[in-house]
Amino acid sequence: MGSGKLAVLECPDDLFAGVMDYRSCRLRNCHSTYGASQARTMGRTAKNMKFSFGGAPMFNGKEPLKVFSWLRQFVKACDDNDVSKGMVLYLIPNFLAGDAEARFTGNLLGSDIAGGQGSLASFPAAVNWVLSTYAEPHALGLSQNKFSRAALVNNEGVDAFAVRLRSLAELCGNIHSEGTMKQQLIQGRPQYLRTNAFVYNSAQRSYQQLSTYVAGKYRAAKDVMALANRGSPGESSRKGQTSTGPRGLPVNQLHSPWEEDNTATHDTVAVLPSGTPGLQTT
Repeated sequence: MGSGKLAVLECPDDLFAGVMDYRSCRLRNCHSTYGASQARTMGRTAKNMKFSFGGAPMFNGKEPLKVFSWLRQFVKACDDNDVSKGMVLYLIPNFLAGDAEARFTGNLLGSDIAGGQGSLASFPAAVNWVLSTYAEPHALGLSQNKFSRAALVNNEGVDAFAVRLRSLAELCGNIHSEGTMKQQLIQGRPQYLRTNAFVYNSAQRSYQQLSTYVAGKYRAAKDVMALANRGSPGESSRKGQTSTGPRGLPVNQLHSPWEEDNTATHDTVAVLPSGTPGLQTT
């Protein structure tokens, strides 16, 4: 049952060697004296672990490469509740669902489903079984290729792209360091934003800081381009002004009391007192 006697999984791609065996999921408490009968009575521990699980979904095997994020969350829940390596084996089914739960329970030593003939007798063996069953090398290769080709697409903000890139990295078992993720974030930006991002990037700045900075630059560039395409507001207000009046005022801004009189032009009538010498009354 000791971890030293268990063979380490071999991955055909050295890139994934560090995440494809039980040593990537070590527990802080390595005590191993709990037996199957004792571990099965840990109902309160399972409830506490589910609280530490933080609402993360149970693993059902439908999205195989999510096994990495599930394992990390499971190990964190174990460490939060001081669960030892000896008692954790029979707690694993509480965090599986659907086909994954049925297949795991069937391989569990002492399981009623397997007639007690299961091969999984330790936590390291269980981790290796889960990884070898769901983290298939071909699927890992495709996920890595998808990560390395990731770029900003139309109508996608930089913030959304940064989140998508992080999720793609998680599907690769988080083999990518912070530096690798920042380089891919820069590479996936439009050409006119890469220089600023390269200058801003440094070891002291995190992936989140870089994505926030580039997002601000991207929004500013889009605003400038949109303004250029629309034309400046002063330009549009000057359209139709072809002449100016006194003191440089546009003709269409001069106002007179006759401007709004749409009636026909009237003759001017001079009213004079009757009997005025030399003048006629009109």
